[in-house]
Amino acid sequence: MKKIRPASLHGRLRRSKEAQDRRKQALQHTEELCQNAWDTFLQTNQSAELITDEQIYDLYESLYKEIEKNVSAHLLPFALFERMRFFNNINEDRKAKCLPLLPKPIIAVRPQRPKNINDFDKFLYLSEAQNIVTQALDRWQQKTTFSLLDCISWFLFSLISFAGYNDEKILKEIYNSLKDGKPIYQMFGDMLVIPIKLLSSDYGNEIVTIEDEVGEVYQTRLIIIDDISRLWLFKLQHQLQIQNEFPKYHQVIKRLGEFTTENFTVKSIHKSSYLQYIAIYWQTLPETYLDVQLVQVLTNQQKQTSISTAQWLRYFQGIKIPTTVLSDDHVSKLMIEPSISDSTENLRDVIKVERFRSDAVKEIRTILNGDKKQIQYKLEKLLTQNLYLNQERLVRWMLDLFISNNKISTLKRYLSEIGNGFIAGTRTADLSQWSNPDIDQAT
Repeated sequence: MKKIRPASLHGRLRRSKEAQDRRKQALQHTEELCQNAWDTFLQTNQSAELITDEQIYDLYESLYKEIEKNVSAHLLPFALFERMRFFNNINEDRKAKCLPLLPKPIIAVRPQRPKNINDFDKFLYLSEAQNIVTQALDRWQQKTTFSLLDCISWFLFSLISFAGYNDEKILKEIYNSLKDGKPIYQMFGDMLVIPIKLLSSDYGNEIVTIEDEVGEVYQTRLIIIDDISRLWLFKLQHQLQIQNEFPKYHQVIKRLGEFTTENFTVKSIHKSSYLQYIAIYWQTLPETYLDVQLVQVLTNQQKQTSISTAQWLRYFQGIKIPTTVLSDDHVSKLMIEPSISDSTENLRDVIKVERFRSDAVKEIRTILNGDKKQIQYKLEKLLTQNLYLNQERLVRWMLDLFISNNKISTLKRYLSEIGNGFIAGTRTADLSQWSNPDIDQAT
């Protein structure tokens, strides 16, 4: 009997099969490149125990360049994933031999700046932006005294040039925040943040009611102060102690126009080429790595907002400040210590020991699954953590059940049935005002 060959593929099926074959060939070729590069690397570095992170990152970099030359651009993500899979296998072998593991290579494709983010005019403006910043740096080095007006204007210039805040509405709110003496918050060691509110015509995260009706809608932006702007903030705060009269907004903008050599005013700042095209400058700074998403956010091409300031402070309950005092000793190491001179109740609420951030239900379950003789001790030890009130109530309830000689299985069943529900349902409740019937009803 003659064997009948299946009909050849056509149309979409044929194109899909060809695409799969090309992908398979790219993966095989990538694996060969990785194997050859690894063999050469081992010959150069005889000791497998003394491989440094710098050496392995250089290997990844050279491999990336080889893959980029030999693999089509649309297949690059698959090739980089194959590179990661290859070195994952290497790490498995090293783990079996009790050798230190190698850092993993990235699998994301290096972002390319798309045409719709920077137009041709922005690229042409790059040399002009570089000249303006260079002139500013020269003036900073040559001038020895700065007025309060200079400090505020240079602070905004620095935020525009190095932090990417080139929206006039944002600049005005930053000025208002400085003028009103609003808090500048410190988090994650040395990061400084200025939360501002922007009036929005369409969406936001905060509503201000006027006569019991919706009046104005605001969105929140968190202004992250870069290292250079932080030094100007340091100078600004020192100057405030000498000069109490805060300059007007139109004076600041006029001085800012002089710094950019455009001589704009409040009425003409929207025509500023520096504010409009400066994004091309900070995107091309050395050691700056920005993906497309972040560029769109910083250049205001993508609408976005953050949580409200009150919610933000509630989430980061370990934030130290609100007002910061910088000293001369902190300039070199760029560290800011919290001010403890303010004695208002709001500040005392913010300056507190960091809250217990783990999953209380999970912690209790781990204790119940452990040694029975240690359950009471570990539950009491858990109570010494800075628990939220609903977490503390749950722990005390488990402790009471255990002391009352209930079976461990009973405690586990109660915890599984209502533990997470109780924590979620009482997250924002003031349990200090609850009576026993209220708690019974909640559980």
